[in-house]
Amino acid sequence: MKLLLASTSRYRRELLSRLHIPFEILSPDVDETPLPGETPSATALRLSVLKAQAAAATYPDALIIGSDQVLMLDSEQLGKPGNFDNAFAQLRKMQGRAMVFHTALTLLNSRTGSTQTRDVPTVVHRLMNPHRESLQFCLAQRERELRRQTDSGNGEP
Repeated sequence: MKLLLASTSRYRRELLSRLHIPFEILSPDVDETPLPGETPSATALRLSVLKAQAAAATYPDALIIGSDQVLMLDSEQLGKPGNFDNAFAQLRKMQGRAMVFHTALTLLNSRTGSTQTRDVPTVVHRLMNPHRESLQFCLAQRERELRRQTDSGNGEP
C-alpha cells in the first residue's frame, strides 16, 4: 500500500521525509476559503479531510495524509498571505501578540474508507518585534527560495 502526502507544503514534505519511508506527493485541488461562521479548528479539520478525499480518487489503494493549518490571531482567522506585501502586513500585525496555529491532520485509508482526523492547536505567546528591515530581508529571502523551487518544479507555487 502506498503512502501519499496530499499537500504542497514543503514543510510537511520535509517532516515526512525524516521518517525515511517512501511516499508520493499529490497537490490536491481544494478551495481553502473558510465557511461563514466556521471556527479555525473546524476549517483546518475540514480542509485536511477534503485534501485527503481529493487524493483518494487518484489513489484508491493508499494511506493518504491530508493536512492544513489555520492561524487565529485574537478573533481573526488569517489565511495564507499569497504575496510579499500581504506577508509583511501579517507579520507586522502579529508582532507582540499571542496567536494559535490550528494544525489538522487526516489519515485516510482509501481502500477501506477509514479516516482518523486530529487538530493540534499550538499557542505562540508573542512574536518578537524585529526591525522592519529584518522582516523585509527574511521575506525577500523566502520569496527567492520559493521562486527557485517553483522554477525547478519542486515547490509550492
